[in-house]
Amino acid sequence: MIAWKVAKHDPASCQAFVDSPAFRALKTTTIGPIRMDVMVESIEIGWRFPSESSGGLRRNGRGQDRAKKLLLNNSRFSRYRRIRASLGQVLKEEGDHNFRYLLTADELAQLLGADASEVRGSFDARHLIPLGGHKKGVGPAAVRQYLSRLGFPYTFKVIAHINMRGGIGKTTSTITAATRACQYGFKACIIDLDPQGSSSLALDMLPGEEDPIFYDVWQNPGEMTMGSIRKIQEHLYILPSSLENALLDASLINPSSQKRAVHGVCDVLKTHGFDAVFIDCPPSLGIAVISTICAADIIVIPVHSDAFSFKGLELTLKEIDSICETFGLQRPLIRILYTKFDRREKIAAEGLRRLTSEYGAYFIPKVIRTSTDFSQGLARKKTIFASFKKSQAKEDYDYYVRHILGLEWFADGR
Repeated sequence: MIAWKVAKHDPASCQAFVDSPAFRALKTTTIGPIRMDVMVESIEIGWRFPSESSGGLRRNGRGQDRAKKLLLNNSRFSRYRRIRASLGQVLKEEGDHNFRYLLTADELAQLLGADASEVRGSFDARHLIPLGGHKKGVGPAAVRQYLSRLGFPYTFKVIAHINMRGGIGKTTSTITAATRACQYGFKACIIDLDPQGSSSLALDMLPGEEDPIFYDVWQNPGEMTMGSIRKIQEHLYILPSSLENALLDASLINPSSQKRAVHGVCDVLKTHGFDAVFIDCPPSLGIAVISTICAADIIVIPVHSDAFSFKGLELTLKEIDSICETFGLQRPLIRILYTKFDRREKIAAEGLRRLTSEYGAYFIPKVIRTSTDFSQGLARKKTIFASFKKSQAKEDYDYYVRHILGLEWFADGR
């Protein structure tokens, strides 16, 4: 059963759904009879799977094994997800999305180098959200409006975190940067391409069995993208991932499809007013990574101090050049982010010297220091920017986000 929330006492929305191409497509599928109950505040759309005897699928028992086989054959499950994604364009998914990530007025003043009371006075009282004590929060839309009035250009960017080595901070950097970008007024979307679904898990956004993922969306992004992304809060969305994204290597075999798959989804997001797309890639050179390199404006390579990280860095740089040459693309902007830096370790200092000497042109001149704040935040299914306490972890990633999104524009005197 899927529940969809519509405007209260709005029969026009109900009729719009009934008349929509999505509902007509639903009626013509082989997924069995449909029951539709129209109530005051919600529409419930239920379907049953055809019985095993009729060649369909069951939700339990031997039917689940059969469902997995059909999934591997690119069959029914993807079809159900496509229908659900189309439905998402007609009605809003049910759920109360409260603010998890707010920029404080003091943080905004720090960005501008202005007086905090002066910044607070620039907002209507309705835009200032009490956070306890004397702190006031400002929502992403209000921040965006304010910075836009000051002349900041919210230029669309696709930012990918890639390294062939795993466990070095790709997921942490992706979700942390996306939530901070949202606080700075960027309308941000995370695309989780890792079949392990680490970004989805970290933000408590793992997809259900019938929820669409990138594997279902890439062939028809224009119709499916906006119905597939899930809202975390205002200005922050995610296209979640599951194990089925591992099937991309089998389905994206055409070079032109590889070039356009991720790009097509990002183009749709841009058309719908998004400013920043953050992509979390798997630690391998699969089709998902190749397609991401073709779409990215900025590729950030997180590295650690160990030899495996540097090996992954070298391989990643070579593959970026090779892929750009193969597809005739301009090389994206490349940045190296040093993560998990522990000044107590001699190897950390040696790694820093190597990065500055051998990769100085790419190196972001501030490291991400090791901290327990990351694991504590992820245990709560949030990033470090859900907290309003000062910390070195927030300081490090704030610098990174300002650097990568061009917010240093303010520090440079505009």
